[in-house]
Parts: sequence; C-alpha cells; structure tokens
Amino acid sequence: MSEQTANRPLAGRRIVVTRARGQSGSLVSALQERGAEVVQLPLIEVIAPLDEGAAIKAAGRAIHRYDWVMVTSANGARALLAVLPKGGVPENVRVGAVGSATASMLERGGVVVDVIPDVSTGAHLAESVPSPPPMGGRILAIQAARSRPELVDGLRAIGWSVEPVIAYRTVTPTHPPELLDRVATADLVTFTASSTVERFLAAAGVDRLPRKVVCIGPVTASTAREAGIDVTLVADPHTVEGLVEAVLTALTQPTPQA
Repeated sequence: MSEQTANRPLAGRRIVVTRARGQSGSLVSALQERGAEVVQLPLIEVIAPLDEGAAIKAAGRAIHRYDWVMVTSANGARALLAVLPKGGVPENVRVGAVGSATASMLERGGVVVDVIPDVSTGAHLAESVPSPPPMGGRILAIQAARSRPELVDGLRAIGWSVEPVIAYRTVTPTHPPELLDRVATADLVTFTASSTVERFLAAAGVDRLPRKVVCIGPVTASTAREAGIDVTLVADPHTVEGLVEAVLTALTQPTPQA
C-alpha cells in the first residue's frame, strides 16, 4: 500500500456531516484529508434568543454575583464571551464546561475553566460541582433554548440556586431534494447533538438514513436509539477528533454495535 493510500483510508466513502456550516469546518477538513467525500447537511442554524440577547447581556454585567458559571456548548461559550465585562470572569467565580470543545472556546477567550466532566453531559457536569457553602450559593447556567433539564435539576438537587439563561436558539435550514438524495446513498452519517438526530428524521426521514451511524457522545446516541436508530459507534473522547477516529473504525474495521 502506498503512503498516499495509507493516508486516505476513507477514499471512495461518502460521509454526511450534520453540524452547522459555521462549526463543521474542522470535521469536514479532517474527513476530506482522509479521502472521504463529505456531504454537508447542516441541520442547525444558530440564531439569537427571543429576547435578542437581553438576558445574557444582563448576566454578563452581573457575572461577579455568581459562585459558578456553567456553559453547556461552544455556542454558549461564544455568546458568553461576547457579553463579558472588560475584566472577563472575576477570579472568585469558577467556571464549568460540559466538554473539551466548550472549554477550548472559553480558554481561547481568556476564561479559566475549573471543571470539565469525564463524560460530556449536563448530568455529569452537575455531578462535578461541589455542594454549595452553608449559606447557599448561586450558579449561572448558559444554555440553548429547550435545553435538557439535567444540569439545572442536578445542581438544584444538591442545594444550589441556579439561574438558567438562554444564550441562543437553533432552527433547521431548508434542504433541496437532490441533497437529501445524496444523503440517502452515503456510507455513514455523523450526529453531533441530539437535535441533529431529531432534525435529520424531520428533514430527511428514516428512509434516507445511511447504513452506519456515528454519534459524538452518549446523550446523542441515546436520542438516536430512542428514535429506533441503530448506532454503530459512539466517539470516545467526545470530541471532533474522537468522532473522526470513530468514523475510521466504523468504515475500515468490522465493529460490533455500540
């Protein structure tokens, strides 16, 4: 096998990427570098919340009043960075990020991240936070509209006062039929959030689902399975790099279902 062939193990394979176009660049590039034909089916478009950002702007001004700030996505991290005061997050305020991509976005903006759970879910993030002080404490949770309740519920269960703030909403773009037909003939689809699973089924239908499915993490995989989808593999770690490795494994090696 030539070196060029060895470096392009996905040559001749068609892979569907469902991330928003503004966030899919690194995943698309990594797959293309390995020879894949990438079909971009962006199922999420990030837009402003209904209040046009008033709540998160107010939270940014009052950031010093919280004991912790919890950020549940890279989009949330981006929104928070845009409203922080000039000094950023005060030293006495600790920060939790749901996963490495969210943490990386915060750190690039000069925010020190204190807690990243081993498993990238809101429930595990809540479990990573200590109990509040005897007099109580406040946590700001930066979320998307219609976020799962596990983070807020978990924090409140151990005694924290939690203020959820909606930083953004997501909507589904419209896709032409010919793009959906290309999706149907692909070898594999990648799902990077529960919403991408739900919106794929709404936009394309189960009949257009490629034979193999790779999910970025356990929550996304659970959503897929609940919808009756057979998940081939779940990325570990739950990052773009882990997702690419899972795609390679799913398409180049015989693997049991995850």
